[in-house]
Amino acid sequence: IAELLALLFLMIRYHIGHDGRAAAAAPRTGNAPLGKDFYKRLFSIAIPVTIGASMMPIVNLVDASLVTNRLTHIGYALADAREMYGVLTGMVNTMVNMPAVITLSFSMSLVPAVSSAQRRGDHAALQRTTGTSLKLAFMIGSAAAVGMGLLAHQILRLLYASEPENCLVTGGELLTVMSAAVFFIAVVQTTTGILRLKGLERSGRLPFPMIAVNDADCKHLFDNRYGTGQSVFDGIDRTTNLIVAGKHVVVAGYGWCGKGVAMRARGLGAQVIVTEVDPVRAIEAVMDGFAVLPMEQAAAVGDLFITVTGNCGVIGEQAFLRMKDGALLCNAGHFDVEVDVRALERLAVEQRQMKPNIRGYRLPDGRWLYLLAEGRLVNLAAGDGHPAEIMDMSFAIQALCARYLAQSGRGLEVRLHPVPAEIDRAVAREKLSALGVSIDTLTEAQMAYLAGGAI
Repeated sequence: IAELLALLFLMIRYHIGHDGRAAAAAPRTGNAPLGKDFYKRLFSIAIPVTIGASMMPIVNLVDASLVTNRLTHIGYALADAREMYGVLTGMVNTMVNMPAVITLSFSMSLVPAVSSAQRRGDHAALQRTTGTSLKLAFMIGSAAAVGMGLLAHQILRLLYASEPENCLVTGGELLTVMSAAVFFIAVVQTTTGILRLKGLERSGRLPFPMIAVNDADCKHLFDNRYGTGQSVFDGIDRTTNLIVAGKHVVVAGYGWCGKGVAMRARGLGAQVIVTEVDPVRAIEAVMDGFAVLPMEQAAAVGDLFITVTGNCGVIGEQAFLRMKDGALLCNAGHFDVEVDVRALERLAVEQRQMKPNIRGYRLPDGRWLYLLAEGRLVNLAAGDGHPAEIMDMSFAIQALCARYLAQSGRGLEVRLHPVPAEIDRAVAREKLSALGVSIDTLTEAQMAYLAGGAI
């Protein structure tokens, strides 16, 4: 804008003399017209500058929103993002305004030369002077454009250098709404998360390669079984302060988490009943020495119910109607959908918060059922989660899988991949070392024999 004003000043200064006579008198005063070329050059600068100036308020609003959103997306607090945007725009505005200020200063310095040429009637000198101003403005503007481009490149590198490429998740729900534009590769930690992603894979909607950490031996054999088993009863015990020994504990689901819960319940002296929908797992439970019943039959004898399935509606209205007065309900499998809380609320004629993390529901016949931790994961909502001494293996698997993906993930097929066996074995060896346990190693002859060789 300053550049435009300076050029207009020169034009007006040339066309109207000090005595105020109009440009029509130019032949008598020596003030000759500037010519078409001058006007072309003038408007080649004036028009884009004017359009750009009119667009700046809109551009600034959009730019402020985009930049601050981006900064908050990569982890900055909103106040810090706005402060950083102020610094960045200050830098850009300086680069934008300096050429105009310099050009304006230079143009104003030409006023004496223009006046002198005007008084002498030296049209050629005046054309040279204005031409020099236009050339200088073009040179400064070009240099500024290059500088702004370099600055913009650095700013974009700053904003997008921390764009995440790997994702470590637990339940898998987040990944179901993500696209390949956000992450390139991911590792998934839980049984339910794996089930979700297998569904996406079957339907062809898996957005990027993923590693199923939960399927690693060093994860589900220990985290799911021993970690869940112990942390569930940690949460139940500190919430209820009731003894487990002698009670009938109903464990819904006999996967690795269910196995751990049933094992710990028996270790605490409970009489354990398992409910299942998978015939193979039901046989496992029987062979492990547990009673196996349908949920509606188990409901009539259970004192403590623990769902460990990753599914919804595992304990519903029909089971509630058969339960004993004082039965305890909790979930250790997934979201607050395994125990049908809405059905329980519909049945109840009274609800009461008995103590933290225990809510009572009185049924029409006067029986009370008690829901722990609102039906959410009892070991997390009412406890401290898995012990650190079991989570170290799970986190080690995740970390090593993340490194593996960072190094070779771009070439992986878009599907659910198993944890590489060497990572699983490496974590097991490290855990044994940390525990101070040594094991045997195969001899060359044994390895050859296992590979099909003769003795």
